[in-house]
Amino acid sequence: MGPFVENRQVWVRSGVLAGAVPLLAELGVDADALAADCGLDPEALAQADLPVPGTAVVAFFENAAERSGCDDFGLRLSARQDLSILGPLWMTMRSAMTVRDALQVLAQFFVVHTSGALVSLEPQADGSLLVSYALSAGVSPRDRQTVELGLALLCHEMRLHCGAGWMPRAAPFTHGRPASLV
Repeated sequence: MGPFVENRQVWVRSGVLAGAVPLLAELGVDADALAADCGLDPEALAQADLPVPGTAVVAFFENAAERSGCDDFGLRLSARQDLSILGPLWMTMRSAMTVRDALQVLAQFFVVHTSGALVSLEPQADGSLLVSYALSAGVSPRDRQTVELGLALLCHEMRLHCGAGWMPRAAPFTHGRPASLV
């Protein structure tokens, strides 16, 4: 397929796979074999700036959870990453004057990172923001690991700026709670 993904295909920057190889090794799963089984070039596991098929990445995370027996795989992976996986988008966010501005940059320019997911902000009456993260329509009906990873990374980043005790008021999901919370 080469380093570029066709424009019609949903893609994501391969940086989202950071930390997956050592985590999978600890869990007894061969990351290269898993990548190949999911249609993901194993080279993407080592290089952060490749555009790779978003459907393959989602399948990689979901199958990693199944093969490892860890329904909290996305949460575990989030402990090994930070928002630097967003590459240039993260650098732009870091230059924002406020946390709200950084979140607005994230929502507005998330397409620089992927065409396969959406971040949206909805101002609330009390001045807070409701942040939503979801896969784009048609990417995959199985999204648990990807969504949990993305939201956990955002919570980690918020704690860096708002203090270690910061907690979201709520975190509603379309799936059930994992057996273990990281």
